[in-house]
Amino acid sequence: MTTDARTCWYQKHDLLACAARHGFSVTESRFDEWVERGLMGEAQMRVWPGRGSHAWWSHAQLTLFLDLLAFRQRTSSTFPFRQLFHLPVWRWLYWGSLGGVTLKQVKRALSTWVDLQQKVPETQVRQDVTRGMRQYQGPKAADIRPLIDEYTRIMTFHKPVERDVLQHLLDPVVNAYPKRAAKGPVRTWMDPADVWSLMMSLSWEVVRDKALLPGLPDAFWEWARCFVLIGPALLNGEDRARLANDPVLGALFQRQTVHSLRFQSCQALLTWLGMATQRELAPWHLPAGRFLDPEAWQQGEVTWTHETHIGCSPLVLPGGKPIPYLCNTITLSYRERQQPFAVALPFL
Repeated sequence: MTTDARTCWYQKHDLLACAARHGFSVTESRFDEWVERGLMGEAQMRVWPGRGSHAWWSHAQLTLFLDLLAFRQRTSSTFPFRQLFHLPVWRWLYWGSLGGVTLKQVKRALSTWVDLQQKVPETQVRQDVTRGMRQYQGPKAADIRPLIDEYTRIMTFHKPVERDVLQHLLDPVVNAYPKRAAKGPVRTWMDPADVWSLMMSLSWEVVRDKALLPGLPDAFWEWARCFVLIGPALLNGEDRARLANDPVLGALFQRQTVHSLRFQSCQALLTWLGMATQRELAPWHLPAGRFLDPEAWQQGEVTWTHETHIGCSPLVLPGGKPIPYLCNTITLSYRERQQPFAVALPFL
């Protein structure tokens, strides 16, 4: 092991020994399997002192390894193993260079997550769908079984997403309110049936056709990453707070923190990748929206920079402890124009 915090480098036996000191039991073969599946990255540095080579992993990969092991202890029917694959994707999306995860690792992790998603038992899918629909249905919702059946068939890969059909089935469930009832902040702002059917059609077709993922150019992945990041900045805190107060749908707009985004990462990335592949649903056909076109990114017309650091709010907690934020500074460059975005995600 080399010395000094973030510049530390570790060989495989160092990583396994560190895990043991933290009380985790893990074998070398399990570690190698995790590298192959994308939970861990490949060695980031190799040296050849003589015959053969020595492989080294960064300090960021060590902390990822320990996080994975800690969450693995929690695996159960409510926290399945596939949830672990959100962690490397989350680091790549939100932590930038601080996360220590490469795009190559993210591609492997997301591909494995899709494989595992396709193996979820139908009974589990139906239970999850039913729970979600019960949470968000309106007070005058009709029989929701056709909607549950449709979602279950889609999510068990027995049929493709038909957006119009899904929207038709969602409407009498999520918009089932008395005529004179107040819509509430969320339904005033958007039609849940329209938005949810769109989001499902974007993300799930990429899950269905896993062969799409390896063929996407790196620029599409970076495009998706950028817009996942700036998404929170497009809805200001005041609007989010208003929507979060909706008595039925407010949970969709709860305050976002670094940790609350963690187990949404695979779906978030897949949704934007789906948008990149389904051009007919995209808003960038107009010339003014050219900078939004993933093909413009692929051709080098649009570039971006992404820097991350840990900052603190001027406000402090009781006892004087500062409130930490993960600060993302993003700059889009297009035709000699630059557009900066600042996204600060609280840890608490």
